[in-house]
Parts: sequence; structure tokens; C-alpha cells
Amino acid sequence: MALVDGAGRIGPLETVFNTLLDENAASHIALGSGYAQAVDDPAGYERINTSQIHIDFMIGSPALDVDGITRDGDVVPLLRRGAWQI
Repeated sequence: MALVDGAGRIGPLETVFNTLLDENAASHIALGSGYAQAVDDPAGYERINTSQIHIDFMIGSPALDVDGITRDGDVVPLLRRGAWQI
């Protein structure tokens, strides 16, 4: 999953580039193969999802609000109407 705010330069172009530029177009959820670079501890490598595909589903929009939850259970607003809150 990636959180991307609405202030970026890629999303407003409304163009599909088929490169990593698309990673910065909008918030998205990825299904398929995971990336080992995202795992700090090699003991966690066995938990990385493996698949022949990796596809991103763009979910970002001005209607998307995102909250984080702290270890103590506090709700922290992260994105509101496409703008970072932190």
C-alpha cells in the first residue's frame, strides 16, 4: 500500500506511464509479489508474498480520508481530502 497526497505532479496529468512514475500518481493497494527491500529483518523474508504478478489498484481521490492508529489506540488523521495532515 502507498499513500500519496493530491499535491503531486504525476496524478494531475491523468496519464498512464507504465513505469514507476505511476507509483506516485495516487494512493494505491498492491496485490501480488512483495518486495524484499521493504523488509529489514531477513527472518521476515519467508512472509513476503510471492506471485507471478504485481498489480497496483489506485484508490486515491479527494474523497479518500486515511487515519493511522497508534500503539495506544489513538486515531491520527493522515490524509484529508487529498492533503497530508501530519
